Amino acid sequence: MIAAKKLTGLRVLFILIGFFGVVIAVNIWFVVEALGTFPGEEVKNPYLEGIHYNALLEERAKEKALGWTADLVGVRRDGDDLLISVIYRDKEGGTLSNLSVKGALKRATHAGDDKDLIFEQVGAAYVARASKARGGLWDLSAIASSTDGGRLEFEKRLTVE
Repeated sequence: MIAAKKLTGLRVLFILIGFFGVVIAVNIWFVVEALGTFPGEEVKNPYLEGIHYNALLEERAKEKALGWTADLVGVRRDGDDLLISVIYRDKEGGTLSNLSVKGALKRATHAGDDKDLIFEQVGAAYVARASKARGGLWDLSAIASSTDGGRLEFEKRLTVE
């Protein structure tokens, strides 16, 4: 028969130190992993963004007065690439043409996969190609501007298969 070891104060101390050492080590590992995958910033200069917020509100009011709208009409695969189609409409519902449209496709969880987009007019729609876009959750943002100063920002969250 094996004799039971006596539980001494020193043994309890080592058990507690070991337990809390493991807990602290795992917490440190979680923090390092979390900071490595998401830095916590969504904009490069949040202070400057805050200072210029009133200008952004004025720009949005101008956009609203124009009455332009944007409709995401298609997201489809072309091999490894993703084709994104957007139609821009004026107040009366007619399609807008001759716009300059630039945008970005950003991964909702990882900045390393972000892609800049250039939209080209194809018929009534503006189409952009995102090369090697993996499946998952993406945020699409696009800015359409006309030669007469009209402008519309468009944002949409996409789930890509």
